[in-house]
Amino acid sequence: LRFRTIVLTVALSLVAVTAAGAILVWAVQTNLFASRVNQVLAASGRAAVAAQVELDGADTQSDRVRLQNLLVQVQSGIAQQAASDRIAILRVDQAPSSIAPQGFTSPGLAQVAISDDLREKVRSTGEQYWQSISLTDADGEEVPGILVGQQLTVPQAGAYELFLAYDLADAQQTLTFVQRILWLAGLVLLGLIATITWFVLRTVITPITEAAATSARFARGDFATRLPVKGDDELATLGRSFNAMADSIEAQISELAELSLVLASVGVTSTATIGLVSAVASLATAAGGKHYIETVWGRGYVLRDPAEGVVTVAA
Repeated sequence: LRFRTIVLTVALSLVAVTAAGAILVWAVQTNLFASRVNQVLAASGRAAVAAQVELDGADTQSDRVRLQNLLVQVQSGIAQQAASDRIAILRVDQAPSSIAPQGFTSPGLAQVAISDDLREKVRSTGEQYWQSISLTDADGEEVPGILVGQQLTVPQAGAYELFLAYDLADAQQTLTFVQRILWLAGLVLLGLIATITWFVLRTVITPITEAAATSARFARGDFATRLPVKGDDELATLGRSFNAMADSIEAQISELAELSLVLASVGVTSTATIGLVSAVASLATAAGGKHYIETVWGRGYVLRDPAEGVVTVAA
């Protein structure tokens, strides 16, 4: 019983801890990702505004070289402002132009990572959009990332698409750390639950085991055995009730033994006949309430005088 109870408790606790851990991990992951997205959007938005201010204030005199240098200068400022070196600036109008510089993509961001759907949204509305992508870190391993797209207007050259990519490796590391802490805490909690369950079961089952062993000894004829009673709780009440029952049974057995001796003294010596003597079937007040009469199977009556201890056997 103890083993089954502990296994069942630990199994149910494992299910509960796993469900709670999964919910917590999901909540942390969602909040962490949302917080990181908001940071990225804010940083890229500030970088785009600063770049647009710089472009609007530049005097390129419709010179292609100056426009190209301006675009390179703007790219450097964007990288510092947005805290990302994965930048792509792509010309919206693909028609040939004598002064409009061609777009470029930094080595950390492959143009194929930019989806056609994201480019179409940036071209058509000029608003800020983002999507989740997979990036490659310095070790060549894939890490989750975010790609943000918005528009820039280059004087005398037209609109350009600005894309900034941010890797979420730091957020992923934080999430992994939180997951490990949560699962470790769950294992510790399961250990505590198992220990507490074992202690509680030991406290409750040990007296029950003692009661079962005492009952077995009593059934084998050890009528003097009793349960140890400590305290005033339910188990102590059970022990006192058992001991009272044992006292009553022992007293009745003693009376039956005395009755057997009385029968033997008046000539009823047959073992088979003595074995027919049963427990007291009834008690009735006799002789003005002073005497008590006991019925014995097939042998008559035994009249007892409680005050004088006189015993009379009648056929």
